[in-house]
Amino acid sequence: MPECWLKPNRRVMLACGLLTLILALACIVVIGLIPHRGWWLAISGLAGGIAVASTFAGYTVWQLARSPRLAYADGQLLVYLNSIHPEPVPIEHVECFFLGQGDSDIPSGAGENAGKRSQTANIVTRLAESAREFHHRDIRSPFGQWCGGYIVIRGTWCEPINGPLLQRINQRLVQVHREQREAS
Repeated sequence: MPECWLKPNRRVMLACGLLTLILALACIVVIGLIPHRGWWLAISGLAGGIAVASTFAGYTVWQLARSPRLAYADGQLLVYLNSIHPEPVPIEHVECFFLGQGDSDIPSGAGENAGKRSQTANIVTRLAESAREFHHRDIRSPFGQWCGGYIVIRGTWCEPINGPLLQRINQRLVQVHREQREAS
């Protein structure tokens, strides 16, 4: 069982899951209320397709809400950015974690900030210069990005980022590095 180093933001993920569940239930109600003849049959079929897609999306969001953003197991930092299947990085290639800032990928509200991207704190993972094979991964994810030897995890999608959190995971990283040196 992996040791969780950075938890997901379960509130945001569960809100997304709840919205997909509501959409699926609304489509099921529509299917039950409309007559199944003529062009209403097409609407019923469309609602059924949306209900199935919403259910699948809700299940996926539920799985992502259960997966950590960063975990550690068997000498590997497990990075969960693309899916529920982690991308492993040998822990000896991980140098440190530090605080960053960037777009949250969530548009701001109304008023003068309408349409602008809000900012969020990020956790940045620095990888060793010598670990070139781990410097880039093609990531299509709102959770973060991975390029140039840095893994950036957006704070929108993880537990609140603060000084004590960064101190805790950096201390754990130092401890794991020390254990590896002693074992070899």
